[in-house]
Amino acid sequence: TEDMQDSNHSNLFAELFQKYQNHDFRIRRDNFSYARAIGYITFFAFILRLILGVSYLNSYDTEWNIMWGVQLSDGFFSAHTHVKALDYPPLYLYPLYFVGKLIKSPAIGGYPPFRMLAIKFFPCLCDSLTCVALYSIARKKNKMIGLLAAALWAVNPATIFNCACWGQTDCVLMLLAALLMFAL
Repeated sequence: TEDMQDSNHSNLFAELFQKYQNHDFRIRRDNFSYARAIGYITFFAFILRLILGVSYLNSYDTEWNIMWGVQLSDGFFSAHTHVKALDYPPLYLYPLYFVGKLIKSPAIGGYPPFRMLAIKFFPCLCDSLTCVALYSIARKKNKMIGLLAAALWAVNPATIFNCACWGQTDCVLMLLAALLMFAL
């Protein structure tokens, strides 16, 4: 069966090469996999943000989040009474709780790139998933416009800098706002 699969693949490649030589190599809209394309766009956006997030070490805003995450283990449900200067909405406290658990590990908390990965992971993930949300909203009008919206969000320097460099949690709120628009 493997020999049959290999011959099928070689026939397919030969057919595609022949079409390419005849200048008849086109992607037809009915054969285009939008789900795969949005998956690639989202994966690219996520990996790009993670690489930049780990590479860009900063302590300005991220140290507050790390401190809050570590202090959440002292009492999650009473966090607003004992965590110093906590001004985040309750929804983001759940990811911060897990970040605090990770940061307490010397292997993660003691190595700055892993520390940045821990605190920036959720913002980068949510910002990447916003590509899917934007595609889902725009595809109702036109699937290609949806892909364009997702691709533009994936390479938008402002959003990349916001989540990958600064680790801002408003990326989570942007995803929630996009999901709200999709629900409406």
